[in-house]
Amino acid sequence: AGILYARQLQRANAFSAFDKADQLYQALGKAEGRAEVFYQRGAFFIRSGNISEAHQPLQQALDLAQATNNQPLKIKTMLQLAYVLQHQGQTAQAQKLASEVVNLAQTNNMESLTAQGYTDLGSAFFTRGEYAEAEKYIKQGLEFAQRYKALRAEARALFLLGSLRQQQGNADEAASYVEQALPFFQRGGYRTEVSQSLILLGRVNRMKGDYEAALKAYRQQLQFAEEVKDERQKALSLEGIGTVFAYQEQYPEA
Repeated sequence: AGILYARQLQRANAFSAFDKADQLYQALGKAEGRAEVFYQRGAFFIRSGNISEAHQPLQQALDLAQATNNQPLKIKTMLQLAYVLQHQGQTAQAQKLASEVVNLAQTNNMESLTAQGYTDLGSAFFTRGEYAEAEKYIKQGLEFAQRYKALRAEARALFLLGSLRQQQGNADEAASYVEQALPFFQRGGYRTEVSQSLILLGRVNRMKGDYEAALKAYRQQLQFAEEVKDERQKALSLEGIGTVFAYQEQYPEA
């Protein structure tokens, strides 16, 4: 229940469920259950944009996963920590951790987590502006994800490739990748990923000169941001709409 509330960014409900789960796991003496709760708390902070707050619960999850020799949870947590380090500007450490994840996942024949590891490794190179290396690892992640039907990893790899193509100025390919990723995020209720995809789709359609498509994406995102009361995403949507109007020389509307 907490995971589902967290996916919808309902913090109070999510944390209430996590607290109850943690109490029950403590009463049962189930360290692996507590590790999963810590992991989900950290994942929520990342999903809601409070990335600095994610480090502590993720470290607690990792400590418990290592103590109980829970390899899948250890790998998942390391992936999230790599993401946190990347966003804190510690890209070298993030790259090192993602490399360790890939090796560990492959050793344990965990194909879905291998796909995530490659994708996170590519994301770290992308953040550093090393686009050739980024594309190589993201495509490896995409290949693993498609081969083993890891749908979320596939969608994330497609989104990252879209972001990469936007940075490289290839709007057509960028739009194609994002349009492939977006339906999965929408079906699964991944609100942060839906928001990011719509913003990116607005930008790449603006690059293409398809202003109607850009406005459609930005307006979808604006409605979405208002529903979840996300002021940051609302600001990005309004900025995007204003920029499109300015390109169309509709200055009062802009």
